[in-house]
Amino acid sequence: MQVGAAVTFLGIFGILLSLVAFAWFSPRKDNSRLALFLIIAILHVVSAYIYYRFVQTSDADTKLYYYDVYGFFERGFGLGTMFIVHVTQSMRNVFGGSYLDYFFVYQALGVWGLALVMRTMEETAQALNTALPPLMMGLMFLPGMYFWTAAIGKDAPLFLACALAVWSCFHISSRWYWFGLAIGIMVLIRAHVALLSVVALALALVAGRGVPTIARLVLIVAAAASGFILFGTLQSELQIDLSSVGSIANYVEQQTTAATRGVDNTLATASFPVKLVSLLYRPFFFDMTGVFGLIASLQNVVMIAITFVLIQNFRLWIELFRGSLAIRFATIHFLLLYLMLAFMYYNVGLGLRQREMAAPALLVVIGAIVMVGQLRKRKGSSSAPAGYDTEPKQPLVGQI
Repeated sequence: MQVGAAVTFLGIFGILLSLVAFAWFSPRKDNSRLALFLIIAILHVVSAYIYYRFVQTSDADTKLYYYDVYGFFERGFGLGTMFIVHVTQSMRNVFGGSYLDYFFVYQALGVWGLALVMRTMEETAQALNTALPPLMMGLMFLPGMYFWTAAIGKDAPLFLACALAVWSCFHISSRWYWFGLAIGIMVLIRAHVALLSVVALALALVAGRGVPTIARLVLIVAAAASGFILFGTLQSELQIDLSSVGSIANYVEQQTTAATRGVDNTLATASFPVKLVSLLYRPFFFDMTGVFGLIASLQNVVMIAITFVLIQNFRLWIELFRGSLAIRFATIHFLLLYLMLAFMYYNVGLGLRQREMAAPALLVVIGAIVMVGQLRKRKGSSSAPAGYDTEPKQPLVGQI
């Protein structure tokens, strides 16, 4: 018998909340997009149930959040794990609900994140006056984005926040408050990711020439102020001195020890390049068995293909990086996330789960490269396609 297997009105509410995400899924509201969205939403709900069944026989953080075995709720409000425990236990006190119910509630946030990724790519295609390639629709079905964002915990809201941040940067002048909301969610879940995102925006603003001077100054000041506040918040949350190399080194060592406790720790002493390659491309068939290992390995085949596309189109990637604030932000964001994850606390299992927060930025970058590349091939020249102007004053996607 499964623990907490009953589904109440709360679980049904979570499933219905997933369906509301169609409002943001695509600028197009035709039958084909509705069908695509329903497939994505259904697969995500199924993933939540599969995850729920998986944790019946495995240790998982989901039990910590739902059952609060360490009594974190009594200690009061906090960030990170404490925040998820506080939200979950507060909801249980008001609404009740089974263990399975909360899987369905939290997975709704993952569906909203997927909807934003799709919308960002659709808006890019729309501004380029082209159709979204089937390849990019196919990448919306990468299994990691479903499984790891379908459970009780930090991953679903963080995935949503990262997708929201990327989407906001495609028209930051009118979507700045959405970016602020994304940072707010990140602060509550993982403050260091919020700081990284603010740094990514600041670097994107400094590195580019496509932002008006006044807007650039306002955004840089806002980013600096936010970074200063987040700096203090992060020091308080992690209880380290970010101005001290020794304090940071001790924290990294503690996190590495915790991440490798009870698992294969051969990567704990590996070089940074080995850790980074393992984060991006492991497991790979030979080092993990079972259905889950096979699925993860197949996704890593896609990751290798994406890497080759980025390398093959490096000059176009640089051109888009120079011409678009959003592409600069997305590029810096996913690169910093991967570097941080490999450097701070990496093992294969943890890497599989946490690297999904970089997926929204990575998919948007690869989508822009594929679409612009296809348009140029059709025209038979290297000239910029409709909707894309290489002049510094024009963003990649026109009026987005």
